[in-house]
Amino acid sequence: MDTTALDLALCQLIARHPVLRSRPDAQGTFLEMGDQIPDGILRVHDIPGQDGREYAAEAARMPFAADAPLRLRADLFRSGPQEAVLLLLLDHIAVDAPSVGLLLNDLSALYAAYADGSAPPPPPGEQHGYFAYAMAQKEFEESPEGRQDEEFWIEYLRGVTAAPAASDRLVDGDFSPHTSSVDVRVPEDLRHRCEQRGITPFAALLGAYSLTLQHYFRTDDIVIGYPALDWRRSQYPEVVGLYSEMLPFCPPTRQDRTAGEYLEEVQDSLLDCLAHQGGSLTKAWAAVRSGTQAASASVFPAIMSFNEATADEALRLSGVDARRVPMVPRDGKAGLLLSVNADGVGFNGRLDFVRDQYPAYIARSIALAVETVLGQLLVTPGPSALRMALACAEDRASAAAHGHTDSDDASPPLVVGAFAEQVAARPGAAALIEGERTMTYRELDDDSRRLAARITALGLPERSTVALCLPRSAAFVVAALAVLRCGMAYLPVDMAQPARRRSFVVIDAGAAAVLVGDARTREQLTTDLPVLDVGDPDPVTDVVGFADAPVDRTQPAYLITTSGTTGLPKAVVVPHRAIANNLAWKRRAFDLGPQDRFYFKTPHVFDASVWEYLVPLTIGASMVIADADTHRDPVALLADMRRHNVTVAQFVPTLLKALPGDEGLSACPSLRWLFCGGEQLDRAVVRMADRTSTARVVNLYGPTEATIDATFHVCEADDDTGPVMPIGRPVDGAWTYVLGVGGQILPPGFTGELHLGGVVLADGYVNRDQLTAERFVASPLEEHADVPTPPRLYRTGDLVRRRADGVLEFIGREDGQVKIRGLRIDLDGIRSMLLEHDDVKDAAVVVHPRRKDTLVAYVVAPEGTTAEDTLGHLAERLPAEQLPAYVVRLDELPVTATGKADVRALPVPEAGQDATAQTAPRTALEQQLTALWAGALGVPPERVPRSVSLFELGGSSLTLIQLHSSIRRELSVEVPITDLFKYPTVSALAGALGRRVRTPQN
Repeated sequence: MDTTALDLALCQLIARHPVLRSRPDAQGTFLEMGDQIPDGILRVHDIPGQDGREYAAEAARMPFAADAPLRLRADLFRSGPQEAVLLLLLDHIAVDAPSVGLLLNDLSALYAAYADGSAPPPPPGEQHGYFAYAMAQKEFEESPEGRQDEEFWIEYLRGVTAAPAASDRLVDGDFSPHTSSVDVRVPEDLRHRCEQRGITPFAALLGAYSLTLQHYFRTDDIVIGYPALDWRRSQYPEVVGLYSEMLPFCPPTRQDRTAGEYLEEVQDSLLDCLAHQGGSLTKAWAAVRSGTQAASASVFPAIMSFNEATADEALRLSGVDARRVPMVPRDGKAGLLLSVNADGVGFNGRLDFVRDQYPAYIARSIALAVETVLGQLLVTPGPSALRMALACAEDRASAAAHGHTDSDDASPPLVVGAFAEQVAARPGAAALIEGERTMTYRELDDDSRRLAARITALGLPERSTVALCLPRSAAFVVAALAVLRCGMAYLPVDMAQPARRRSFVVIDAGAAAVLVGDARTREQLTTDLPVLDVGDPDPVTDVVGFADAPVDRTQPAYLITTSGTTGLPKAVVVPHRAIANNLAWKRRAFDLGPQDRFYFKTPHVFDASVWEYLVPLTIGASMVIADADTHRDPVALLADMRRHNVTVAQFVPTLLKALPGDEGLSACPSLRWLFCGGEQLDRAVVRMADRTSTARVVNLYGPTEATIDATFHVCEADDDTGPVMPIGRPVDGAWTYVLGVGGQILPPGFTGELHLGGVVLADGYVNRDQLTAERFVASPLEEHADVPTPPRLYRTGDLVRRRADGVLEFIGREDGQVKIRGLRIDLDGIRSMLLEHDDVKDAAVVVHPRRKDTLVAYVVAPEGTTAEDTLGHLAERLPAEQLPAYVVRLDELPVTATGKADVRALPVPEAGQDATAQTAPRTALEQQLTALWAGALGVPPERVPRSVSLFELGGSSLTLIQLHSSIRRELSVEVPITDLFKYPTVSALAGALGRRVRTPQN
C-alpha cells in the first residue's frame, strides 16, 4: 500500500466534505471549522507478526472529543510487508450509514489519483450541501407543519415515564458500557414471507423484537429506538452528513391481540410515525426524562437498526486486495442493540448487549426468542400475542431437565411411624431440651400418648383439626405429636395476636377442639368448641387402651395460617405425604442424624418452624427449644446455641445481619448447618458466616403452600454472581416452572412467575374454594408435548428467573406482598383495612426504598387525622408485626401519567419527632439513651422525645436489634432485648434500668 497516497487522499477527503471538520456547540449544532485542512491524518503502526484487528479494536475504543477538529480518524496497523489493517473511525454525529458508501467511493477515487500521480477527480456533490439541509430542517421545525409534527410526538410519548433496564449485574465498581454480541439468525426468505403478508421486513423484525422485549421486561410500556433516514435525503444524493435521527417506537399492547393483529399494528404505527418525521422531539423527550427518576445513559432500553447495504460500500485500492472486517462497537448506544444488515442475498443479524446489564446467557436467550417469535409472526399469525412461544425446543428441554428432582424414596415414613421407631431404638436419649429440663424419647412418647388419649376421649370426628393455643414450648411439641397420633391435623395459633384474631383463626380453619396451656387463654376464646388444658392432670382417661390411629398419606397433617389478600389469615392444609417428603429430603441431603442437635427458635406459627421440631424427632436427634422472644435477640441466641452445642439452626437473614461483624458465628463452634429463609439472603451474610464459622450456609425457599421448602441452594462465599444468593434448585419431589404472563415456558434469564408442582404441594385453603382454584391451577403446559408436567401447579406469585445452569434466582413479588424480616406482609390487605377507616379516602402501603424493611402507610385524609388514630384502627385488626412504622397524611396520592399511584414520588417519611421542653430528656441516663436512640434511627437527638416509642419514631425490628447492641456496648449493662419491647421509650427504659442499678448519680 502507498501510505503517502492514502494519507493525501484522506486529507483531500476532509477538504471535500466539510462535515468531517465540524464540531457541535453546546446546543448540539454543527459549526464548520473554516478551511483548516490537516497536512496528514494517517497514523501508521508497525506490529510485525501480530493481529492488526486487535489493535484496531483497541484504537476504536477512544471516543471523539467534542472539541476535536475532525470527525474522522485513520490508523494503519502493518503486521508484515504484505498485510495490514486499516481503521477508519467516523463520528456518528457527523456521518450516517448511507454516507459511508459515498466516503469510501470518494476515497477510492482519490487514492487511485494520488497513487498514479494524476489529478484528483472533481467533488461528487455540493460541498456545503449538508449545511443547507440542516438549515432547511431548522426552518421546517419552526413552520406550522413542523409544529403539528412536534405535537404528534408529544402526544405519542405521553405517559412514557420510565425505561425498564436490567441492572442486576451491577455488583461492585462503576458501570461500564462495554458490549459483546451474539448472532441473530434471520430467515433468508424473509422478504418473500413479508410480501405474502403485506408487511415490510423492518416491521416484521421490529415486531418480533418488541414483542420479545415486552415479555422479557414483563410490561407493554417500553420504548424502542430506531434510526430513521429523513425522506429529504434524496434531495442531497452525493452529500455526506447525518440525515437520520433516532425515533421512538411504542409497541402495541399484547392483550386481546393475535400475533397477526399485533404485527399489523406495528406497521401502522411505524407509518404514522414516519409521516411526522421532521418534527422536533425535544419537548417530548424532556417530558419523558422528567418523568423518569432513575438515571439512565439512554432513554431507550433497546434500539433496532436496519441497514440496506449498497453495492458501493467497498474500498477499492489499486494494487491492494481489500476486504471489510466486521467490528462490534465496544460501547453500546443502549443496553440492547439489534442490528440487521440486508444485502442482495439475505440478512445478517447481531444483538449487541452491555455486559454490565445483561449476562451473556440472557442476551443469547433474547436473541433466540427473537428468532422464535419472528417465525411464529410470519407462519402462524393466529395465536395470541400474549401466549406467544418464546423458548426454543432446546431451552424447553433444559427447563424440564432442571425443573424437577426425583425423590430417592417414593414412600418415606410418616411422622408418627418414624417417631415410634426412634422411641424403640433410643428410649433414653434426649428428645428435647427446654431451659434446665430434658425430656427423653420415652418421656415424650408417654406424654404425647397420654394427651392423645384425652383428645380421643372428646369423641371428635375423624380427621378433625385441633387448634393449639400454646406458645413455642415442650408442651406445644407434645400437643402436636398427640394430635398426629390421633390421626388428626393440628393448627398452631399465634398467641401474640389479638384475642379476636385468634378466635377468627380457630373458627375459620374449622377446628373441632382447642388445646390451651392456661386458664387465661381459655377465657379469651369466643367459641363453643371443646377446650383441653394440656397442664391439667386427668387420671380418668384410659391411656393403656390408646393406640395410634392409622393414617394414610393423603390426609392432612397440619394447618398453617398465612396472610390473605383481604388482610385476614387463611389456613393452608398440608398432607402427610408432603411433610414426610420434606423431612426425608432434609435427612438425605444434609446427612442429618442422631448426632445432631437442632434449635427450635422460629415462631411455631410459621411453616418454617415445622421441620425444626419434626426432623429431629424422626431421626433420633435432640432439639433445644429457645426461650420466648429469644428469636429477636441474636446475642442471646448465640449464647444459648453455644451452651447446648447446637449443630443445626435456622435464621432469618435480617437477624444474621445484626450479629457483631467481627464475632459473627464464632461463638457456635459446633454448628454444622445454617439454614436461611423467609427473605433474600445477601452475599455479605454468607461471607460473614464463612469467615467466622465452619458451618455450611443453605438458602431455602418455599411458600407454605409448597410445604416449607421448594428449592434450596448450598451457598459458597466466593459466589460472585450477584449481591443476593440464588434460591437454587428444586428439592426432591418438587417441580419448578418459570412461566410468562401467557402461561408459556420462558427461556433462561427471562423473569416469570414461579409455578410449583409435585408431592410438595399442599391441598389448598380451608373455606377458600375460589382462592384455591385461583392459586392451585391445572397445568397450562399441556400444549408442550415435549415437556413433562404434573397435572396441578401452584402459582406462587413470586417472580424468578432460571439461569443457564438451571439455578433459580428470586426477583420479587408479582402482587402486593413483600417479605420483611421473613414475614410475608400483604400490602394490599393493609391498604384495604385502611380504607375501612371513615376518614381515609385513599391509601398506599409501601416499603419505602429510603426506609429499608419498614412499612409506610400514606393516607388521603382530612387535616387533623392523626397517625395514632390510624394505627389504633389497624391494631384492632392486625398483628403488631404488620403495623406500619410511619403513617403519612397527604391531600392526594401522586400519580403517573397513566393514572396509577406513583410510588417513587411518595415523600420520604422523616424519622423521629420534634422533642419539646416537656419531652426532652431529664436525666443523664435519659440523655445517654436519647443519643443511642438517635444513632439507631439516623436522626439528631432533638428528634427523639423521651415519651415516644421507638417504633412510633420509625424504628423497625432491625433498628431495635442495633439499639440493643449499642446499649450493651456503650452503657456496659446487660439488658434483655425483650426489655426494649416492654419499655420502648427512653423514659420507660431509663426508669427500668434505674430501678435495677440504684446509684447516687441516678
